[in-house]
Amino acid sequence: ATIPLAQEEKREVHYTIRAPENAEPGSHFGVVFFKAVPSSSTGSLRIGTQVGVLLFVTIPGNRLQKGTIQRFSAPSFVQGSPVPFTLKFENTGTVHFEPKGTITIRNMFGQVAGIVPIEGQVVLPTGVKDLHFEWRPQGFIFGSYTASASVVDGEGNQLTASSISFYAAPLWYIGGFLVLVLVIYALLR
Repeated sequence: ATIPLAQEEKREVHYTIRAPENAEPGSHFGVVFFKAVPSSSTGSLRIGTQVGVLLFVTIPGNRLQKGTIQRFSAPSFVQGSPVPFTLKFENTGTVHFEPKGTITIRNMFGQVAGIVPIEGQVVLPTGVKDLHFEWRPQGFIFGSYTASASVVDGEGNQLTASSISFYAAPLWYIGGFLVLVLVIYALLR
């Protein structure tokens, strides 16, 4: 269909999606494209633009919301904030899925030092996606830390979990302290 628009004009476009009777239950996706077409032909060189809108459709029926953490990683040593985490998530279900959950960071005494929410990115069925998150602690961090990632389904049931360990030390502070100790030692001698 052609929708004429004047310069700077906006218009709502209503559409209906009808699934075939024999459509398989679960997630399906498609794209609706809008293409700019000049109103008159001048015979000169033209540049065409096209914009697409991604549509996610879920067909009712026996559908499965499931996935696994293939890899959970962070640098083994950090000097301070932020601490980056990468979660490689595989959607093994039949519907598009936005992994939700938490990354819980505990210090060497087992106390919770921080919580990072897992959310905001959709993974298509049979898809694998690297999800990136950051922990931004207040102040400096020091010692051994354990980060545990837990992903839940739409009802809050845990689907998958993984843990890693990393070490943190603000080397500039430690180096400065050692230099200060050596200067004081040299002055007292």
